[in-house]
Amino acid sequence: MPFAFGSAQLGAQAQSVLRQVIDELPPSSRITIAGRTDSSGPAGVNDALAHARAEAVRKHLLHARPDLAGAMTLDAQGNCCFAASNDTATGRARNRRVEILAEPPAPPP
Repeated sequence: MPFAFGSAQLGAQAQSVLRQVIDELPPSSRITIAGRTDSSGPAGVNDALAHARAEAVRKHLLHARPDLAGAMTLDAQGNCCFAASNDTATGRARNRRVEILAEPPAPPP
């Protein structure tokens, strides 16, 4: 889900995406919320912003699905893991995002 430049606020598009996935997240899976930034700005600022974005999504999910509390971890890294080139405004916009990754539980032995 996308974020505006320098922001960790959940916009209308991000909230719409979260509404679509909230009920699809199984409580027995491991859920990683990965906050990302583009390459603009200092590394420390981007790391803090990536964490704030991931935390905003985590709080939103917990409000709707408190049963997921023990299943969630954050992976927040600025200047990392780009989805597109940072050479264009469009590419930088694609990199300002949070990804939600759900791993199914391990099968019983």
